Amino acid sequence: MYFRLSKVVEDEQNYLWHTNWLLVLKDKNCAIGGIMLKGMPSKQEEVVIGYYTLPPYMGHGYMTESIIAFKNWLLHQPNVKYVIADTEKDNMASHRVLEKAGANLYKVTKSFYFWRFQL
Repeated sequence: MYFRLSKVVEDEQNYLWHTNWLLVLKDKNCAIGGIMLKGMPSKQEEVVIGYYTLPPYMGHGYMTESIIAFKNWLLHQPNVKYVIADTEKDNMASHRVLEKAGANLYKVTKSFYFWRFQL
């Protein structure tokens, strides 16, 4: 969180692109995870997101729902054509979340899979 805050402070004019949103379960009024932007859109009009779900709330579809809403909003922002997420290769739960949300696997490195949403 301190790293995210430092990015907001460094670039206050573009704070939105460095922001972390807390996900709150309305009926229980409790935090269940978070979702964030990792910077401004690139020259290729890509933005990178990150996310996490607290263990008691995993497997209930909350993150899939959150990512769908977030990527739909992002893809309607100026200078955004692609929303990117990366996952460690062994994070099967995160792979399923991204697949259910409609992402396509487009790049593989030694340690990571890279997923992309586009209009």
